[in-house]
Formats: sequence, structure tokens, C-alpha cells
Amino acid sequence: MGYDDPRNMFPAILDAVALIMPQAVLIENVKGLLRPRFSDALEYIKKRLQFPNLTRKRTEDWRNHYRRLLKINVSD
Repeated sequence: MGYDDPRNMFPAILDAVALIMPQAVLIENVKGLLRPRFSDALEYIKKRLQFPNLTRKRTEDWRNHYRRLLKINVSD
């Protein structure tokens, strides 16, 4: 089920990162996360870590949020 799996803890972790803004985060690798079918989910997680303050809107699913994150440049 990938990112839509109800056991997925990444949303909670990423929300905590946005709230706390730590200097470093260590997240245990999830078996299979590097598989090609999970590439969008992994890239979304990376973008969330890159731009933690750009949080998801209530009406947005993670895919739409990912599309919005992709429009942001580091220089922005």
C-alpha cells in the first residue's frame, strides 16, 4: 500500500520535524522503500524534509502536496 498504508509513520515523523525543526533526523530504513514502485513516496519524504514548513493542506492528499512541493525551488 506504500505511503497510503495505515501503519505508515512518516506523516507523524515529518509533522514532528516541521514542529521541532531539529538539526538532524535519523529515520530507520523501511524494507522495500527503495523499490521503484515507492519512488514517488520516497521523493515526497525527501521534499518534506527539505521544506518542512510547507505543510499539507487539509484538503490535500500526499500526492497533491508532493506536486506543490515540486514547484518550490531551493532559492525560493
